[in-house]
Amino acid sequence: MVLKIFGRKPALLNIKKVFFSYTGRQITLTEGTLGLLDVVIPLGRICRYGGGSRVFWPVLLHSMVVADLLPKRLEAHGLLHDMTDAVFGDIPKPFKTEEMLSLQHRMHDKFLLGFGLALLNAKDKRLIKRADTRAFLGEQVVAPPGRAEVIGRDMRAEQLTIQYRQRYAIADCLEADGRA
Repeated sequence: MVLKIFGRKPALLNIKKVFFSYTGRQITLTEGTLGLLDVVIPLGRICRYGGGSRVFWPVLLHSMVVADLLPKRLEAHGLLHDMTDAVFGDIPKPFKTEEMLSLQHRMHDKFLLGFGLALLNAKDKRLIKRADTRAFLGEQVVAPPGRAEVIGRDMRAEQLTIQYRQRYAIADCLEADGRA
């Protein structure tokens, strides 16, 4: 059996330039996109803070908190705001180079279009970033990163984080047929 990438027989070296998603979709910088399962299953398996959390807190549940903190019209964007982590992993912000950030933004836009969603304007990007920051404030108390001091509080985000931690067991996030 010969592996075909986008219907072509690749040179062995070209295989290294293809990402294979959870469902087997073939994605490169210019071709292919993620499906919903290609996003939610990996995000359920990826721990926030590059794995440096004191408790397992998956990017998937973080994204659910972010979505709940947004207006209804932006909920889908909130759920997908970290979708590139399904490809790149959860790289802590201090270690993301400008080149990596640029690549993630380009891929994020490409994936949004693949889901049939509109690209965000600057105002909506700020709203999502604010919800993301609020989610962090809730997480640092309930599902803390490896840090001792609390840098601020957001009671609604804490409440949502508690709610999702109680609703979904770790296995619900890790298993492809889990409830999360």
